[in-house]
Amino acid sequence: MELLQTFTVTKKQINWLLKGASLDSHREVLGYGRLESYKGKTYLVTTDAHRLHAVLVAGRELPVGALVDVKRLSHELRFDRMAKGVKFSIESDGRIGAVEIVNKDDSPIETVGRKVVTHDNDIDRPKITYPNWTRILPDGEGLPEGKIDASFNFRYLADASMLATECACRVHLTGINSSRAFVVAPLQGDYLKCDWFAVIMPMAIVTVEETEKSKKATEKANKELAERRKAA
Repeated sequence: MELLQTFTVTKKQINWLLKGASLDSHREVLGYGRLESYKGKTYLVTTDAHRLHAVLVAGRELPVGALVDVKRLSHELRFDRMAKGVKFSIESDGRIGAVEIVNKDDSPIETVGRKVVTHDNDIDRPKITYPNWTRILPDGEGLPEGKIDASFNFRYLADASMLATECACRVHLTGINSSRAFVVAPLQGDYLKCDWFAVIMPMAIVTVEETEKSKKATEKANKELAERRKAA
């Protein structure tokens, strides 16, 4: 079978993708990575429904849709100090061919095997549907005016910046339908052009005006309660 494309995902990227995957045994499919094309590029992504980690693997759309067992790949890489990462070969029919652990000069160390990949059109395996991860990508609409207060899972923020090579990566707060999303990316501008990016859903987000309004309402209620108690 003629090879259409090869790409390598580094050990650090595999471990970073693993952090974005779910540990929930009731949502087993979210423990895998998703290899899929979107807007002219191809990504390997993981999500636990609260955050998303994405690595750009090709600057063009590849005819492939598959689940990737990032947990097994991380395990395979853990014990080989010479390993650079995992090299995937895509055949002309759009299926993943060889999956190999490679060293720094891209020479193969060992073949992992095809069991780490489940294709969308596999007929000999149970049908596994991965959620549409593109639905949580920010669209830049619906931002509140003025300053905002937002709270996030600190561990998610720390994990998201692990691939940053600078002292700090760029962060973008942007709208997503009627909700909000927080994008962590190494560059300003279109995060989809970056080698990697993360999307984190905030635990809470309000404008400063809303915070001040709520604070004043609480103070007023406390004052009225104190006056009633004093009158009694």
